[in-house]
Amino acid sequence: LVDAINITDGASANCHMSSVAAASVLVAHGFEAVCQVGCRDRNRIALQGDVLGAAALGVRNVLCLTGDDVGQGDHPDAKPVFDLDAVNLLATLSGMTSRGEYASGRRLDAQVPLFLGATANPFVPPHAERIANLQRKIDAGARFIQTQFCFDVALLETFMNAFVRRGLHRQARLIVGVGMLPSARGLRWMAEHVPGVHVPEAVTRRIAAAADQRAEGVRWCVETIQALQGIDGVAGVHLMGHRNEA
Repeated sequence: LVDAINITDGASANCHMSSVAAASVLVAHGFEAVCQVGCRDRNRIALQGDVLGAAALGVRNVLCLTGDDVGQGDHPDAKPVFDLDAVNLLATLSGMTSRGEYASGRRLDAQVPLFLGATANPFVPPHAERIANLQRKIDAGARFIQTQFCFDVALLETFMNAFVRRGLHRQARLIVGVGMLPSARGLRWMAEHVPGVHVPEAVTRRIAAAADQRAEGVRWCVETIQALQGIDGVAGVHLMGHRNEA
């Protein structure tokens, strides 16, 4: 997963290229892709079919998501499905992998070797429920965890203390989302419009006060990664470059 490329689909409230298709193209070119599968737009039959198709094309890493509210994106009149949530999806795909069965109980003709993941958001309340929800995802089959953007290391450390106390770090590897927008204006927009993102005002003020906001954002990101290296249970970082890939 260190060199994995995440392909966004069901997590976002906007329309994107199919995650299955994009991940398959990357795998065909030698990359290790993480395919994101969301519950918002498809029922359980379609979700199982999508994952089987991805597996047939060599995609093994699947990040299971419930999905964002369609009202937050550019198709607010679209009808959400939510036949499953992330926990149910993990259990379904785990059954396909470990027991060779569809959710209906019908047997698969071949094994589906998937490496399943889930998301966690330590940064928004209710904080106690976040770790309990993550426990349910791991129990359902998640073996790697990716967090939302981390702009608050203190909040993350509190979450990680609970993560380690429960022994969850021995069952799944947690990768912290790290990145920075190129301006304080962009940070404020993200905090106001992207579900689940928490940006402390001190971070925004620091970036706003810099002569070169982009460079200051890079420095802040490096400092964050260095701080994360000292937190027990953190297995790595997921560098996210929202409109700032370079």
